[in-house]
Amino acid sequence: MVEALRPDRPRLFLRGFAPADFGILASWFENEAEARLWGGPLARFPVDRVQLAAMLAETLDPRPRRRCWSALMGGELAGHAQAVRRDAGTMHLARIAVAPAWRRRGVGAAMVAAVIDEILADPEVNLVTLNVHLHNAGARALYCGLGFEPAGPAAAAHDDVPNEWQSEELKLERMDWESR
Repeated sequence: MVEALRPDRPRLFLRGFAPADFGILASWFENEAEARLWGGPLARFPVDRVQLAAMLAETLDPRPRRRCWSALMGGELAGHAQAVRRDAGTMHLARIAVAPAWRRRGVGAAMVAAVIDEILADPEVNLVTLNVHLHNAGARALYCGLGFEPAGPAAAAHDDVPNEWQSEELKLERMDWESR
C-alpha cells in the first residue's frame, strides 16, 4: 500500500485492485457511453465481474503487462487506475476513474501522482503516456498540471472516429517528474 502524503493533495492510500472492488467500480458507470469512455471500445455496459476479472488476470504474471490500482480515501474506494506496458521503457496510463462522490475534490490528481510514483519505481520505465479525450478539459488540465505534455494525436484520432472518441496523447518523462 502506498500513501500519498503531499500537503497540497488529499490523503490517499493506493493498493492493488482486488475482486472486492469490482462491484463498487462497476457502479460508477451509469450507461454504455460512460463505460466506453472509461474502458475503451472493448468495455461493455454494464461493466461486470467477467470484464474486471480478465483485466485483473493480466496483472498476475511475474512481469505483468497490466497493473491495476485502487485508491482509498478514509477506507472508501475513491478511484481506480491502470497502466499497460507498451515496451520496456514506457507505461501507458489508462482506465482512470474517480468515484462520483469524490470527484472535483483533488482525488484524481493525488491518485494519478501516486500511480506515477509506482510506475517510475521501475528503473526501466522512463516515459509515462496517456490518452485524454479532447472534450474532457478537466482531465487534460489535471494531467498537464502534473507535468504531462502533448505528444500528438492518439492512435484512434481519425476523421472517421466520433467526436467523443477523439483524443490526444500526453507524455511525462521521468526526468520531468523527478525535477518537479
